[in-house]
Amino acid sequence: MTSIHDSRTSNTGEPVISVIKITIDAVDTPDLLTEAMEVLAAEREDLHGFLTGQILLSVDNKTVVILTEWSDHHAWGQSRYDLRVGKLIEHCFVKSTTIEFELYTRRGEVPRMIGRDQE
Repeated sequence: MTSIHDSRTSNTGEPVISVIKITIDAVDTPDLLTEAMEVLAAEREDLHGFLTGQILLSVDNKTVVILTEWSDHHAWGQSRYDLRVGKLIEHCFVKSTTIEFELYTRRGEVPRMIGRDQE
């Protein structure tokens, strides 16, 4: 996808990206990362509409970002009823000093061009 869509439109039938960003004590990071990976693996296997997931960790080990992409808004909404997801979000609340939730739609992507490694 390389086009830009009208930013004023939001189609509930297009893929959505869920972003959970938390600030956490670095000592709690390993347990949260393990749990998040287990939940993403289970979502991949069990939940309709799951497309991909990523977990990002800041270089200081104090900020964790959990990204999941869903086929549409409905699939994402249904995932919120999964017990594993609920427990992960609860653990994020308990362990974090700040937590942010956002839902996005992709409006542009610039893929790397093959053959342009050396210029």
